[in-house]
Amino acid sequence: MADKGYLGAVYIGNDKVAEISRWEFNPETRIVETTAFGDAAAKRMFTISDASGSFEGNADKSDANGQNALMEMHLVGGTPAAVFLYLYVSGAQGYYGNALVTPSKGADASGVQSFRAQFVESEQWYSNIA
Repeated sequence: MADKGYLGAVYIGNDKVAEISRWEFNPETRIVETTAFGDAAAKRMFTISDASGSFEGNADKSDANGQNALMEMHLVGGTPAAVFLYLYVSGAQGYYGNALVTPSKGADASGVQSFRAQFVESEQWYSNIA
C-alpha cells in the first residue's frame, strides 16, 4: 500500500537537503512476535520489513551540502550511507529510516529545475502513526 505526502525531510548526516516538497512511500509490512520471557500470552506487532519510494522538489544550486552532495556522490559511483528520511503523514506522525538514494535533476517546460530521487530502505524503517 503506497502512501503519499507533501511534508518531509532528508538528511545527509546533520545537513538537511533543501526544497523537498512531495514524497511517495511503498512499505511492505510483516508481523513479528514480541513475546517476552514470562508473558502469559503471545504478543505480536506489525513492522516495516522492506520499503521503497521517491521524493522530489525544486532544485537548489546553493544547497551544496544537500542536493548537490547527493548528486555528486551518485555521479562518482557512490551512494551516501548516511541518508535519513522523515516522511510526515500528519503533524509529526509518519515514517522514518535510513535509505539509499538514486537522485536526478531535470527541468519542466517553463525552465524550472527539479530535483528527484528514488530510494530503498537500507535498515529497518519505523512508523509512529497512531
